[in-house]
Amino acid sequence: MKRYVIIGNGTAGASAVEQIRKRDQQGSIKVFTCEKYPYYYRPRLPEYISGDSNLDKFTLHPLSKYEEWNVELHLGEPVTAIDPEKKEVTSRRKLLPKNQKNFPMMSSCFQQVQTVIALR
Repeated sequence: MKRYVIIGNGTAGASAVEQIRKRDQQGSIKVFTCEKYPYYYRPRLPEYISGDSNLDKFTLHPLSKYEEWNVELHLGEPVTAIDPEKKEVTSRRKLLPKNQKNFPMMSSCFQQVQTVIALR
């Protein structure tokens, strides 16, 4: 069984989960995000901030969808370190093994992390 770790739950992360599940129904998927909410349509965020709408109205993948896909979603749990040599991803709470290639990337949710693991 393959294991997948996705860092970030924006459009790319949520799409990765969808595509992985279409191709691999058995693989283990873990998603880490600094966001405290499941994937939502970000362009409508001003409506939520202004109080004109609630987040449920534009949540694209509710928690039930992640449960249906058997995805372990770690909300509000940013990645704090990645060790490509050991193939480990460390979050605020856990240490998880990972087996993919690396590429450089910067994100405000990553706390000084210079490398992320690519999904291929």
